Amino acid sequence: MHLAFRGAANALSQVYTQAVAHQKASFLAGERRAMENVYRWLSNQQEQASEAPIPDVLAYLQVI
Repeated sequence: MHLAFRGAANALSQVYTQAVAHQKASFLAGERRAMENVYRWLSNQQEQASEAPIPDVLAYLQVI
C-alpha cells in the first residue's frame, strides 16, 4: 500500500512540476509576443515619420 501511495504521489508531483514549467514558458511567450507587437507599432509610427507621443504609447500598452 505504501509503495502504491508513494508512486502516485511522485507521479502527481511530476505532473505539477511539468504544469508549472509549462505555465512559465507560456507566460514568457506571451510577454515576448506583446513586446514584439509594441516594437512593430513603434516601428510603424517611425515609418510614418511621426513621433509617438507618450500618451499614445501608454494607451497602446493598455490595449494589449
